[in-house]
Amino acid sequence: MQDVGLQPEDMKHPSAISILTCLWIALVVFLSFLPVAYKEELHTRGRFHFLGHGLVFFVTGFLLMNITSSLRNRLLLLIFALVFGFSIELAQHLAFQIGFEQSDVLTDSVGILCGVLIAVAMERLVLQRQLN
Repeated sequence: MQDVGLQPEDMKHPSAISILTCLWIALVVFLSFLPVAYKEELHTRGRFHFLGHGLVFFVTGFLLMNITSSLRNRLLLLIFALVFGFSIELAQHLAFQIGFEQSDVLTDSVGILCGVLIAVAMERLVLQRQLN
């Protein structure tokens, strides 16, 4: 089975997972730039702060890996996800004049990597079961 990655014709009719991933990323951006008062109401601060970051970026990594099976494209999407997490933290720092939270960048990155690993492991399990 030859893997050629995303072709131009694929982009004319994006898959449901691609659309879901774009909506997810838009939601993450929207929630990231809510005023602090709203963030406190949503409990994005406090005891569950790191767990929330990890889960949000776990989902991000997982969704991105399901867009394509091309190794090249997956590596590009992984780089995008890591830059995305860093960029959100940097933009929040600049927009809200708050400290740059390096621990959030680390948590985001770990979440992304875990999502990627789980997505790839699940794909391999499915392929292995199909071969047996």
